[in-house]
Amino acid sequence: MEYGGDTVLVAGTAKAGTENPITAMYNHFILILILEKSTGKIIDAEINSVCRITNEFVRAILVGRNLYYELDQICEQVNTRYMGSSKKAIVNCLKDAKNRAAMGSDEAKNT
Repeated sequence: MEYGGDTVLVAGTAKAGTENPITAMYNHFILILILEKSTGKIIDAEINSVCRITNEFVRAILVGRNLYYELDQICEQVNTRYMGSSKKAIVNCLKDAKNRAAMGSDEAKNT
């Protein structure tokens, strides 16, 4: 997939629970988002899940949504639809990614 000039890659990280298989494989839970910088629209998403289908399911919840303006609604979708042990880590990653995107936007405005 190609990404346009208005896109940025934002990573959100969180600690996964000790019972989570991700902890055994990766130690941290990571969410990567490709955003349209000007709008906050999520163009693509990936998590470091153990199973491919988990990544695809989370991606389906995120792609097309707006990280800047729909974070609460996205988190609600994760909380009501995702019944895996990484639920809290996904929500924390989303919040971390939004904070990082906001910092990047502020930096761009100041340069």
